[in-house]
Amino acid sequence: CIRDRPNTDSNASFGKQVAVSGTTAVVGDTGERAVFVYEYQSDSDSFVKVARLTPSVLVQGWGQSVAIDDDIVVVGATKGFSMVSGQNRETGLAYIFEKPSGGWVDMAAETALLSPSDGRWYDDFGVSVATSGDTIIVGAQFADTLASNIYTNEGAAYIFVKPDSSGWLTATENSKLVPSDSAPDQNFGRLVVMSGDTIVAQSSTGSYLFEKPLIGWNNAIEETKLTASGLYVSAAVDGDTVILGYNGYYAAAFQRPAGGSWDDLILPNYLQASDGNYPSGFGTTVGVSGDTVVVGASGDSSAYLFEKPAAGWSTNSTVNAKAKLTASDGEANDQFGAGVAIFGDTVIIGSHQDDGATTDSGSAYIFRPVAAVTGDIDGDGDIDLSDVIN
Repeated sequence: CIRDRPNTDSNASFGKQVAVSGTTAVVGDTGERAVFVYEYQSDSDSFVKVARLTPSVLVQGWGQSVAIDDDIVVVGATKGFSMVSGQNRETGLAYIFEKPSGGWVDMAAETALLSPSDGRWYDDFGVSVATSGDTIIVGAQFADTLASNIYTNEGAAYIFVKPDSSGWLTATENSKLVPSDSAPDQNFGRLVVMSGDTIVAQSSTGSYLFEKPLIGWNNAIEETKLTASGLYVSAAVDGDTVILGYNGYYAAAFQRPAGGSWDDLILPNYLQASDGNYPSGFGTTVGVSGDTVVVGASGDSSAYLFEKPAAGWSTNSTVNAKAKLTASDGEANDQFGAGVAIFGDTVIIGSHQDDGATTDSGSAYIFRPVAAVTGDIDGDGDIDLSDVIN
């Protein structure tokens, strides 16, 4: 359990934003306006804090979203100011922190700042961020795309690609994504996720999939839109798998057909809790890595692990969870599961209302398989995330 906070503020929301890549995990703390970096240490078989990241100028909304891929951490700040058309506007910003050559250390300033070229007041740029390789996408759910002088909040997502010669410091947007059915108050970009050349961006009406064209992102258009009888509120993507969460009921697992496109998606598998119940908040957060899916149920202070069936994800059937994760010291209303992330055999789960140093100061929990100690707990013949402790 991670409760490594430098102060004792209540309601700090440490753990509401979590992300993991390789052996590095990051935890956001909007109360502290900091992001903490943890690295796995094999000698102690634990994650140890190695850095505290803060911006050069503190702004409200800093830490609204976090993402990590390899040596890059991206942090969203919806209240950040940027210069647009000669005016300093509260459009929102995204902050890039690049791992120093000697390893992660405390950083009191970002490597680079990202801002929209056409930003307006209160666009909420930075409400969501994602990164993969040399590409970063930032959501701006209140961006106005259909009218020039009215706050209509259709929403947009902006793509930034790292310049070859100068690095992130001189990066400007490469492309702006909007849905084909853009409409007022749609809030497109309220959530963005990314894996390789695939992006999923959510709005109030559905989830849109984009694939990078051969000639680059600046020509990208949506490949398909996924909708449901209810509202999907969370999303994750890895390779050919997309997971969408529907608050309080289920999560849906879609698989791109071999050799096909995202437009060829068929009916998904529906993921449900192992006990057949509908835990409060089930589906509000989701994560996927390879064949393993994690679904948060923050109202129930739990999370569930699923493994891909032999027949694949898109078989229009129900899949029960293989394991239920809870905090060893958890209590009701801790909101364990409000943030989830997974990479390989590592799962990190945020519990931002856990009582740590003070009331609701927050915690994060990391789960890994422990083959040397417990072996194949569930008897499926594999040592995997179904055999876990925190």
